Amino acid sequence: RFIVCNNEEGHRLEMMHCWEKFCAILAAIPNLGGLTYEDNLRQFTAVWCEETKSMSLTSVGAKVKDLDPKILNRLCGETAFIKIKEEAGWKSFNPAALSKLEAAIQVLKADLATNYNKFSPMTPHVDYVRDWVPPDPNSTSLRMHFTSRAKPHEDHRNIMVQHVAVGTWYYKVP
Repeated sequence: RFIVCNNEEGHRLEMMHCWEKFCAILAAIPNLGGLTYEDNLRQFTAVWCEETKSMSLTSVGAKVKDLDPKILNRLCGETAFIKIKEEAGWKSFNPAALSKLEAAIQVLKADLATNYNKFSPMTPHVDYVRDWVPPDPNSTSLRMHFTSRAKPHEDHRNIMVQHVAVGTWYYKVP
């Protein structure tokens, strides 16, 4: 089983909404083409990772107020979608099945293009926990979680990173 946990320590509401839009893209990946959902998920995310792994903080970091259109297209998954349609034969898939994925990508793109790096604080004394399970839980072992903890209990098992910040938390799930 693959478990991914995004721990948002800044209590930024937009980060949670962006995570939800990212999950919507993963949920919209079709189970077509003679491959399983997990195969298509792996293909798409591998191409998306290749498209984004060379990005630098100068192009997407905190000082960026408006994303360059080419960076935006790579970041939201649009270039990965175009590339996988051409190179992996996804353009032979039923266009109606791909339209759901394309629509989810456009929602994330619109979100990233609007007020990039402008955040609204969440209610700081409230825990925010979200879970993502694929549309068919038996289709892949991937599970994802979003957490934004208000005041986690200190625990002697916490592992500090460079004696400054907590790298691994041990706490009760609300």
